[in-house]
Amino acid sequence: MNSQKKFPGKNFHLKRLRMTKGLELDFETADRITLLNLQDNLRYLEEEVRLHVEEGQYLHPEDHYNSTVKLIPSLKILIAHYGGEV
Repeated sequence: MNSQKKFPGKNFHLKRLRMTKGLELDFETADRITLLNLQDNLRYLEEEVRLHVEEGQYLHPEDHYNSTVKLIPSLKILIAHYGGEV
């Protein structure tokens, strides 16, 4: 017996995403949840950096670098991919 799942043919279009515990979401809802989480994370990081730069709130130098150089630009790309605005 072959335990590997067989994938449908190339004309098959996925409409739903089934989680391992039985939760089922359509892809539009899953994408919307993902987009909202990405946007929240971006706002949080931008505010954290703003407080550090403008108000002198402590932020570890590594965190500041990672947020400004890596995370914020990456989140903006992902948000645009999911159809959101930055």
